[in-house]
Amino acid sequence: LLVTEELQQFLFGKGHIASLMYDFADSQYLMGFGLEGPATEVLEQLRRAFPDPAIKKVLGEAFWKAMYGGILFSLGILYPYEFGERTLAIAREMEELGVRVWAMAAEEVRMLYHAMRGESEAVQRCRDRVELFAVQGSSTWQADIFWPILLMDSEIRAGDTIAVRTIREQLLRRA
Repeated sequence: LLVTEELQQFLFGKGHIASLMYDFADSQYLMGFGLEGPATEVLEQLRRAFPDPAIKKVLGEAFWKAMYGGILFSLGILYPYEFGERTLAIAREMEELGVRVWAMAAEEVRMLYHAMRGESEAVQRCRDRVELFAVQGSSTWQADIFWPILLMDSEIRAGDTIAVRTIREQLLRRA
């Protein structure tokens, strides 16, 4: 059954948790097809809607933090491509959730932010902290698979041939 946005809103209403989950899935779909602008708009709407106490009550604290962290993370990997400091604000908000995985992801978001600006020393500091999280037992699949792909473009633009070669070798081993 294909659920259109109109049907979903008719059945549940715009502020209903099912509508919000649909919107999150839609944002991921948009990102997957390179439609970052519309995805960012949807994610920002979710970012404004999710702090509603009624949503927290329905989801429960732990699940709310998991979902809200996903919204923030998605914005965190979109904003480094823009000018400004919204990425760093997102990273701080992710850390404030008090969830270890989102704290590590916040450091990864900072790493991408600095990589897009060619700030190799800051990237290395962030990378070191991400590796510390990994050693301490946080989820590491992003660090192992996802981040080398995201960082490849910024390392190429920064002209860091050693970093590009390292990422290439990491990806070859994983392939």
